[in-house]
Amino acid sequence: MATAQNDLYKVLAQGNSLMDEVLDLSHKLVVDVKAEHYWTVYSLETLAQLKNITRNLARMLEDTKDAWGKPAEFLLTPDGIKLWRTAVGLQRALPKVRAKYIEQLARRRRQRIMGQDIEDVEELDPEVLAEEEKKYRHDLAELRKAIEALRILMERLPDGMVADTEAMARILAGEQVKREEAEATEPAAEPGAAEAETAAGQSLPTAPEAPKPVERDEISPV
Repeated sequence: MATAQNDLYKVLAQGNSLMDEVLDLSHKLVVDVKAEHYWTVYSLETLAQLKNITRNLARMLEDTKDAWGKPAEFLLTPDGIKLWRTAVGLQRALPKVRAKYIEQLARRRRQRIMGQDIEDVEELDPEVLAEEEKKYRHDLAELRKAIEALRILMERLPDGMVADTEAMARILAGEQVKREEAEATEPAAEPGAAEAETAAGQSLPTAPEAPKPVERDEISPV
């Protein structure tokens, strides 16, 4: 197993560990404590995003395996840098998602202790809720399979993939200059092009803050 001198493996492993935590927390919130409907929707969107990123990482590992013969040099190639940036981006995005789940689980515990019921904004069809939970369970299982497939590929990474962050920064800075120069000579983009480009990206979007129902103050009721 490649762990000793492999920065890419370490980053991927940390991302996988964080994903495992997020999945466990989401299951508690959606299935075990039956939080507001918002969290089912949020979790379905999060699972879809994580599955897409996980499969992209696995595909990039599979596609670049023939270039691993020179491990240190690989991380300075365009494919190596893209793989590194995707893995690091996922690793940095997940703690915020985990924090949201932890916060809401603590809130649900306080609600139960105070005997407060969940107050969803709209009436929700029980059949729709049942279908959403069924989809959540299915998507959760699919993501766990994708994570395991990624782990198998990670085990094949050779030692020696030590990230030269200064060299990477120089390469990325050069790429940025080239992009800016190209954009300066290109015609204006069509309306909606920026949104489409963002939607095609690898990063895990930051979800909006969850709507928080007003909690009744049992000591000083209004």
